[in-house]
Amino acid sequence: MRNSRRPVAASWLLLLCLGVRAGAQEPAPGGTALAARLSTAAAAMEYWDVTAVLQSGHRFAARFLVTNEGPGTRTAAAVGHLLLPDGTLIPIAYGRTREAWTLSADGRRLKIASAVLDLSHPVARVEVDSDRLGIKLGLDFEPAAGPVSINPLPGAYAIAALAPAAARGTLWLRGMPAPVPLEGTLALSHTWMERSEVDLVQRRAELFGRSGDVGLYMADLTLTDGRRRSTLVVWRSASVQQRSDDSPVTFGDALLTPGDPRYPVAQHWDACGGQACVRAGLQREWLRWDLLDSVPQPFRFLLSFKTQPQRIWADADFEITLAGGKAPATPAVQGLGVGVVTFWRPLPAP
Repeated sequence: MRNSRRPVAASWLLLLCLGVRAGAQEPAPGGTALAARLSTAAAAMEYWDVTAVLQSGHRFAARFLVTNEGPGTRTAAAVGHLLLPDGTLIPIAYGRTREAWTLSADGRRLKIASAVLDLSHPVARVEVDSDRLGIKLGLDFEPAAGPVSINPLPGAYAIAALAPAAARGTLWLRGMPAPVPLEGTLALSHTWMERSEVDLVQRRAELFGRSGDVGLYMADLTLTDGRRRSTLVVWRSASVQQRSDDSPVTFGDALLTPGDPRYPVAQHWDACGGQACVRAGLQREWLRWDLLDSVPQPFRFLLSFKTQPQRIWADADFEITLAGGKAPATPAVQGLGVGVVTFWRPLPAP
């Protein structure tokens, strides 16, 4: 149809990214935890989050999303932000109806307008190639191990997370004489759920990090009923060295500034599970996004009754201490990562 190639209206695009409702999912036949599931449920949703911390000072965050919500089934969106070292923020947003985006047969390569997430090869790739925006960004990364599956709410909400991997690529912006090289760390996760995320989760805090051949992923979810679910995973080379589920994560009293007291992000995070202990210090908030900012009225007013979301990204120095049984603790592994905190509504005052 003629209209199928037009971008989805901005209001629908933001509604999709908010994930106000979602439906049951079925595993993709022969696929992996990262492959698209493409449920036929009326309100099904899944998304892939990409976060890259680059040595040049660039930062990149993007979400690729497929949903049956909104205008038709299997609508797709790609929304992201590129932060330049000088503080300039470049937003990226695309939405396409079912006939106007592509997915590979194995469910691991999505192309949504000018944005591509390709997990179908040993060397994976994320790219944005837009003449309209004047940006050509490409990052290649090679996952060292398969994803770990995390089920904070079995049967209702699931996450598959890759070990953060070394990433290399290039960036060209309109006006540049030539592309600049990029190098750093990239983290990726895939999330799907049976019910609306806003009905299940109040806050989702995640920490990604890499130092040499050691990778780190930590997640702490505060559910809508007040319960908490957490997971700590440490990889070394191509294998999981330590994993612990429901190990308590402690957030310090000091908060990132200037911040927002309704959406508090702690500067210090601590967790111990199995033979691993992690300490992290968040140093610099580089993006705070109110997902309702770009939603036009009256949709913004109506959505505000159900959700008041914010998502925050911050650089994080981390330290991992590992011990093996009765052996003394090994020297701490230190590195730079990123903390990401998603709020679906403000936390209640203590």
